Amino acid sequence: MSKLKQIAILLPTVGIIIFVLLFFKAASLYDGGSDYNVNTKGFSWLHNYWCELLNSVSKNGQANKGKTYALIAMMILSASLSWFMLIIPQLFTVKFKGFVLAQYSGILAFIFGIFIFTSLHDVIIITAALLAIIAFSGIFIGLRKNQYYTLLKVGCLSFALMFINYLVYFSNIMLWFLPVLQKLSMIILLAWIVLVNLEILKNERRISKQ
Repeated sequence: MSKLKQIAILLPTVGIIIFVLLFFKAASLYDGGSDYNVNTKGFSWLHNYWCELLNSVSKNGQANKGKTYALIAMMILSASLSWFMLIIPQLFTVKFKGFVLAQYSGILAFIFGIFIFTSLHDVIIITAALLAIIAFSGIFIGLRKNQYYTLLKVGCLSFALMFINYLVYFSNIMLWFLPVLQKLSMIILLAWIVLVNLEILKNERRISKQ
């Protein structure tokens, strides 16, 4: 397998790494304030949400200097995860009908996610969630049919945490814990995608040697 093909396969992982770096950069430039306390300085990992880094104004009323980095990070993540949805069939030796629907549902979910900072925040969340359910279902079916049981379990954990995020957000139950839960869910989800991405590369290398 050529180096160029290997790089193409690993683009989701590279994109995730860039996203994380830009996330920290945006957070370092955030002036301060949260729903918990508008007078705090800087980005609070306990009280601020990721989407607050995408706002033009920080919660304390000052200009958010990290917005540009956060927006670029979101665009890179969306592109990376969309590419991930396009290449994941390379992992599945056992094919099944209907996966194209899961692929493009995932791509649409990631594209919608870019606009989470707009006035349509709740609409975007609900729409992206419904599309993500279709995408995750397709991936889980593929992992099960191809006996990637460990990846399936971690993926189910990621999906469960995402569901809890939505439940907490819309029910307002334990809302104080949501900023931490959001970041924990993101870490596990992105780690899972990296693991699946590496497995795709491993599978392609195995096929190229046959």
